[in-house]
Order: sequence, then structure tokens, then C-alpha cells
Amino acid sequence: MEWEYGPRTTDTPWVQGGRGHAAAVAFFQALGQIEITHFVPKTFLAGDGLVVAIVDVDFTVKATGRRVHEIDEAHLWTFNAAGQVAKFRHRIDSYAQHQAFHGLDC
Repeated sequence: MEWEYGPRTTDTPWVQGGRGHAAAVAFFQALGQIEITHFVPKTFLAGDGLVVAIVDVDFTVKATGRRVHEIDEAHLWTFNAAGQVAKFRHRIDSYAQHQAFHGLDC
């Protein structure tokens, strides 16, 4: 499994890539650095082993107190023939999340 596949331009812990079970575990552990106050999946698109969830999410980075508000964040899930996750990726405002992680203004 590939987690957060593709090029990355941020050091934000919850959007780091990797392979295998350990990469998914690292993602969920990194979520401990934020407090999610709003998470609403709005739309699901599916076909040919791919599911895209469009999500609104608000969270605060615990260490910096900075808030992130994402509208229409995309979560892309690719499944193999056995129905297992083969790839996962977020499409986010990586700049805003990076700035919040480091306590900087956007």
C-alpha cells in the first residue's frame, strides 16, 4: 500500500508519504497533534477501484493553536482486486496546513 503517494512539498506530519502498514499507522499517530472539531464527508464518487470523498474539515494544531478550515478537501482511496486499500492520498491546502503546523500566518 502507498500512503500519501505522489510528490510532497510539506513537512507537515499528517501528510507524509510512505509504504505499507507503518505509513498508515504513522498518519493516525500524527493526527494526535491536531484537534478535529468538524469533519463532514459531503460527497462520495466511486468507480473502477477508486473512491473519492469530498470532506469539509476544521482542526486546530495543538502545539501552535492555529486553526485550519478546509472546504472540499479530497480523499482518494484506490482499492486492489481483493478490496484492500492499495493507495491513499489527500488533496489539501498544504500551504495553510504547513503554516498552521509551524505557527505561522498564511
